Amino acid sequence: MPEQLFRDAGRQAQVILAPTGDRSTVLSPTPAVTQTRSTDPLRDFVAAYVRVNGPTTRIQVRNWMTVGNEALSQVWHQIERVRVMMDGKRLELPTNLARDVCEAKPPRGVALVPPNDPYLRQVDRTLLLPDPDRRKRVFRPSSAPGALLIDGEVAGTWRLHRKKSELTVSPFEPIDAGYEESLSRCASAFAVGSGEDEPSIVVM
Repeated sequence: MPEQLFRDAGRQAQVILAPTGDRSTVLSPTPAVTQTRSTDPLRDFVAAYVRVNGPTTRIQVRNWMTVGNEALSQVWHQIERVRVMMDGKRLELPTNLARDVCEAKPPRGVALVPPNDPYLRQVDRTLLLPDPDRRKRVFRPSSAPGALLIDGEVAGTWRLHRKKSELTVSPFEPIDAGYEESLSRCASAFAVGSGEDEPSIVVM
């Protein structure tokens, strides 16, 4: 079954993929959550996108939603926004998030983000990786690697070789020795979550 159809059908049926200790696929009911009814679903949907993916532009939101200008314009101006400059580009951010962004503490630590993770599927890839050569290494049209995050920035790629039980990390720049222990913990957590044997780490 195509992945998108699988996802859409699962959402309609209210089932999710359950974690297992092996490679079998198990479906289970969605967890109980408190649902609220929106009076303006489209506006709330666009506001949620901008909150998660911002700063952004209306063109980027339009391209992500694959809708026309008229449909988006009906709700775009209902969202309170402030303009920000990043790398010489004029972007927009919801007003209620501006203070949180300015006061946020710098992220610290290491994370192994799997291929096709929502974090990597943002419309504005240049916001994540300004360097075009590095973008090509992360966003490949097929067999894309996972991304190595260090202190909130995409700092390299990684792949898991199951037959060798080996996790290969390819950083863009040498990794500080202080992050090696965190990287090892990430590999262990990945092994536990996927039911694999704990892999050895090879830094290329």
